[in-house]
Amino acid sequence: MGLLRDYLPRHTYGVVGAYQEQQLTAAVAAVSINDDDTLGLQFPGNHAFQAGDRVTVQLDNRLQMARLSEELPVHRTSYKVVVSTASADFVEVTPAEFQLAYSDKFVEEYRAPDYRFPPDPRPLRALEESPDARKLQLRGDDAETNLGVLLTRAPDRPHSTVMAFLSARSGDVFLVTRPQSYKGHNLFRDARVVFAVDYRETYDLTKPLNWAYRLQAMKAYRISAGRRLHAEVTEAFLRKNPWNARFFAGPDAILLHLAPVVT
Repeated sequence: MGLLRDYLPRHTYGVVGAYQEQQLTAAVAAVSINDDDTLGLQFPGNHAFQAGDRVTVQLDNRLQMARLSEELPVHRTSYKVVVSTASADFVEVTPAEFQLAYSDKFVEEYRAPDYRFPPDPRPLRALEESPDARKLQLRGDDAETNLGVLLTRAPDRPHSTVMAFLSARSGDVFLVTRPQSYKGHNLFRDARVVFAVDYRETYDLTKPLNWAYRLQAMKAYRISAGRRLHAEVTEAFLRKNPWNARFFAGPDAILLHLAPVVT
C-alpha cells in the first residue's frame, strides 16, 4: 500500500493497546513505518504480545504540528493491526484496518480483504456521576502538554483517539466528547479506559523511550451541566485549550472525568 509514509514520519513513538487476559493494557513503543505500511515496534523491555494478537497502535505526526487550533491540524490514526512476529522486545505488525484523519476529515483508509467490523452486543450503560468530594487542584495553566491519547474498549481490540485534556495534581484527567462519536459509543458500554499523557512537545530521542508518554488505567465518569465542578473544569480547560471551545458549545457535549484506578 504505502499510504502512511505520505503523511507520517518513518520513525516515531506510538501507544500500543491490546486485551490481555480480558484486561486493557497499553505500552509505549518506538515505531518504524515500512514502505508496505507494516510496522516494527521496539519496546523498552519485555512485552506479552504474541503472533496473531489483535492490537491497536495510535500513530500521528504530532511533532510536525506548528500550533494547536480548532482544526486540529494533525494526521492521526487508530491503526488496527495483527501481530505477525514477536521477539523479546520487538514486534512486527500487519495492518488490518485504519482511517487516517486530518482535522475532521479522513484522507486515507484501508481494510484488509478478510477484515470485518465486529458486532457490538454490549448493553448501553449510563456513565456514573463524578464524585467531587476532594480538592482536585486543576492545572489549567500548566504547560505540560496539550494532547493525550485515550484508549477505549471496542469489541475486538482497543480504539485510540488523540484528545485535548486538562489535568489535576491528583492525576485525574478531564476531557470533552460527544455520545455519537466512536469513543462515546465505547464509553457508554464500558467506562474502563487508559489515558496516555503525551510529552512529545519537547520530543527528544536521546531520552528513555517511556519518557514520551505517561500511561494510566482510569475509569470514566460524567460531570453534569449545572454542577459547580462542571463550571470550574470548563473554565480551567478553556484557559489551557481555548481552541477547544467549539467542543463545549454543542448541547450534546459531555464533560468527562477520568479518575485513576489503583491496582
